[in-house]
Amino acid sequence: GGEFPKQRAFLRDLCAKLKAEDPAKWKDLYFLSDEEFITGDCDNTVEGAHLNDLGAHRMGASCANLLKKVLRP
Repeated sequence: GGEFPKQRAFLRDLCAKLKAEDPAKWKDLYFLSDEEFITGDCDNTVEGAHLNDLGAHRMGASCANLLKKVLRP
C-alpha cells in the first residue's frame, strides 16, 4: 500500500515515455514491475512489503525471465 503503487506507476510511465520519445536511444531500457513477485496473498513477503525466501526466489525468477528475453539474439 501507501506510496508503492504511486512510485510503481511513475516509474512505469516514465519508462514508457522515454521509449516513446526516442526508441533507438532507450531500446535497452526495460521495466520489471514488482507486481510479478509481490502478490496480494503475502506468501512471499514478511508483512506485505519485505521479501521472504519465496519472494526472493520469485524476484530472481522474474529477473531471469527478463534476462533470457533481453539476451537472446
